[in-house]
Amino acid sequence: MAQFKNDKGEVIDRYDVGKKRVIFVEGVKYKRIPKPKYRSRATRCSDVASSISSIVDSLRDDDEPDLSNSLKSLDWQELEDVRDEYQEWRDNLPESLADGEKSCQLDDVIAELENAISTLESVSDEDEVESVLDQLDDAVGTIENAEYPAMYG
Repeated sequence: MAQFKNDKGEVIDRYDVGKKRVIFVEGVKYKRIPKPKYRSRATRCSDVASSISSIVDSLRDDDEPDLSNSLKSLDWQELEDVRDEYQEWRDNLPESLADGEKSCQLDDVIAELENAISTLESVSDEDEVESVLDQLDDAVGTIENAEYPAMYG
């Protein structure tokens, strides 16, 4: 299936277009919408850790850090999404693998991500700046040090 979009923003799905980049439907030109590039769970978590690190660095460099706005810019939804994906994977393991090495790896990474999310949720702009920076550093360390299981192997 491929998705196409016209100049008005209307999107249609087509199954029989092969590799065509442009199609015409009832005289209206539609351009193919490219598929998003695949990003692994570990890469997505690493991106969140990098953005948190950037915020921490900017707060440390600022003489009068704006903690409230910086904390509002934190977005760890991607971590929650990845944690949920690992949890779904864990929940759907066949019984023969439910007590094996893969399930232990999944349990470990789920716990690490929950720990990082909990740390991020507990950060408050009413805390001392250094305390907040330490908490954010802890969350980044947890994310970066987690061992993300591969799909196969």
